[in-house]
Amino acid sequence: MVQKYLKRYADLQHIADGRHQGLIEQGLFPQDVKVANNNFSWTQAEQNKIEQYRQQAAVHAAMVEKIDDNVGKLITALKDSGAYDNTLIFYFSDNGAAAHIGDLMNSPYKGVKALLWEGGKSSCHC
Repeated sequence: MVQKYLKRYADLQHIADGRHQGLIEQGLFPQDVKVANNNFSWTQAEQNKIEQYRQQAAVHAAMVEKIDDNVGKLITALKDSGAYDNTLIFYFSDNGAAAHIGDLMNSPYKGVKALLWEGGKSSCHC
């Protein structure tokens, strides 16, 4: 499953730019606010870092897909058993990407877990 996501993360800057544009289109990020270019293109000397980053992003994407698949199975099972209308489903997540993943998961916001910005709080340059 991870392999299919490695192709998606071949151009990290394209991913970051697309996320930024998507947030603007959904009205979740101001159109007139410019964000710093994360510049996810590194020199040849940093090629190992690029590959490690791509691998981590692909693993993260595969894990999210598995969560989505299994939540779908849970909901289907609850509906089939008749318990769906009498069930609360909670999903908890914390803010920001892990530091080893970096800003890509939060783009165009700045920061990662445990930082002041938390991948979005107080992050725009207004």
